[in-house]
Amino acid sequence: MYSLSPEVLSDLRQIAVIESTESSNRLEGVVVAAHRLKSLVLKNAMPQSRSEQEVAGYRGKFPFPKHFFPVLSDLEDGGEEWRCALAIDEHPKIKRWVRNLDSDPVAGFWLPTSSGRFYPDFVCELVDGRLFIAEYKGDHLRGLAKEIEKGQVGQVWAQRSASKAVFAMLYKIDQGLAITQQIDKALGSLHG
Repeated sequence: MYSLSPEVLSDLRQIAVIESTESSNRLEGVVVAAHRLKSLVLKNAMPQSRSEQEVAGYRGKFPFPKHFFPVLSDLEDGGEEWRCALAIDEHPKIKRWVRNLDSDPVAGFWLPTSSGRFYPDFVCELVDGRLFIAEYKGDHLRGLAKEIEKGQVGQVWAQRSASKAVFAMLYKIDQGLAITQQIDKALGSLHG
């Protein structure tokens, strides 16, 4: 099985909170000097401007109870990937999950492709201890060669995991199945 020490998990959590806070605020047009960001997020510094007050007070818009970190980055409330995250969060076979860090080759989960690294959108721990890696794609990207390659690489990775991992490419609708049904199919389960 895959396991990380509590110290490593704590460090990864801190990195994710800082990066997601920075990204989410940047999307809102709030920018803070890099040397101040960590101290503000960790409550080790007092805000000295309106932007710093925004960063220090940021807690995310929508609570995802199963998300491993308190702050989620790069998800527009109500958007397609947000809906995928909601389906993941509500799925009974998913214990906890994270929005993958695609800007950090050390802390983010990636798979190799012919053109570089592929960072799937969601990394999940299942209640049975396996990993579930999910990549969400809008329909307009479905037939692109690089997206097809990502799906193939993910499937090969999962097949070679000795049944310790599952991979799925998820879409708004795929072969008549909604996102939750696609997750069910990938995990070999059905739930009401």
